[in-house]
Amino acid sequence: MSSTVLTTVAGAVVIPVLIHAVGASTWAGVAVAQATGAVGAILINLGWGVSGPAEVGTLDGEDQLEYYRLSVLVRLAVAVPVSIACFALAALQRDQESFSVGLIAVAAALAGLGGQWYFYGTSAPRSLLLLDTLPRTTLSVVGAVLTLPTHSVALFAVAQVLGAIVPVALTTRRLVGWQVWHRRSGVSDSGGVRAQFYGTATALFGSAYLTLPVVIIAYSAPGSVVAFALADRLARIARLVIAPMTQTLQGWVASARDRVSRRTRDRSSLVTAALWGLLVAIVYASLARPVGQILSGGAIDLRFGLVVFTAGTLLLTAVSQTTGTIGLVLSGRRSWLAASAIVGAIVSLPLLLLLPARYGASGGAMAIVIGEAAVLAVQFVGLATGGRSASGKTEGV
Repeated sequence: MSSTVLTTVAGAVVIPVLIHAVGASTWAGVAVAQATGAVGAILINLGWGVSGPAEVGTLDGEDQLEYYRLSVLVRLAVAVPVSIACFALAALQRDQESFSVGLIAVAAALAGLGGQWYFYGTSAPRSLLLLDTLPRTTLSVVGAVLTLPTHSVALFAVAQVLGAIVPVALTTRRLVGWQVWHRRSGVSDSGGVRAQFYGTATALFGSAYLTLPVVIIAYSAPGSVVAFALADRLARIARLVIAPMTQTLQGWVASARDRVSRRTRDRSSLVTAALWGLLVAIVYASLARPVGQILSGGAIDLRFGLVVFTAGTLLLTAVSQTTGTIGLVLSGRRSWLAASAIVGAIVSLPLLLLLPARYGASGGAMAIVIGEAAVLAVQFVGLATGGRSASGKTEGV
């Protein structure tokens, strides 16, 4: 909970500081760069953020550490080319401060190397706070403050890169030491990598309706990107409150030692996540407009439709994360999880190209909530009709 509070506060501090220092337009460019990098983070993360907490929760002792070590090796290999691509894509979007904006995209991509999922899966909130949340949020706030005298995002970009690298270094040093290349136990490399296929597909296609919209709207409805980016950023802060609950529930359900108790915990986790998501959605719907006014200094107005549709997405996301990463992953139905994300992308992408042009930022939020509803519908079908594999193990393991 302390990590969630700290991250939420840091996000609320950074937004107004940047808007005041560099202006709403440049801030929106930073948001687009971060969204571009967030897609790269999905590629680098390779699904560990989706299925990692549940998977590591089923392991013991040295196998947990080996599971993390394997993830670092694989993700580092992917990080270099993906980071280069994100830098180029983000830099091309801006005429001014293109190098700094490119670095911001790289920092967002390198977040895919993070080990937050490991701490959630192993129920280690203190380590999460000290090794990941504290250094990352501190550097983010310091970088934002440094933009005030310079009116440039250059130092913020450097701080963002450090905020992505330092937590990874601290976490890796704490868990497996600097001998990360040394093999420790018998977790299968090939099996571990194959197991991430569905998680990667889920996160990648899911980015179409949760991460990429701000980038798409920057092209389909440029005049709406500032308002949409602020609503999206506030929704990201809200999702920071939802995600720890979901990931903690993953570890709790996965730690059940028999099928009956796991099924009971599975049902309880769905109810808990739905109630928590409803609460977050209500708070968001009540506070987003006045908070947006405060954070932007009155420069950005969030329309009612934009706020309501975004709140609806928060509720649906809380439920779909539970039905997907807990219900489907732990019952061996990862293919349904990936299928739900693909359907969400197929439904939302055309709408993101059409609705914002007609209804502005509210149209973008409408497209996202429709896509998330489609995701949840497919997941419910998977839970109702899918079965466990013959071995009783999760697919791909």
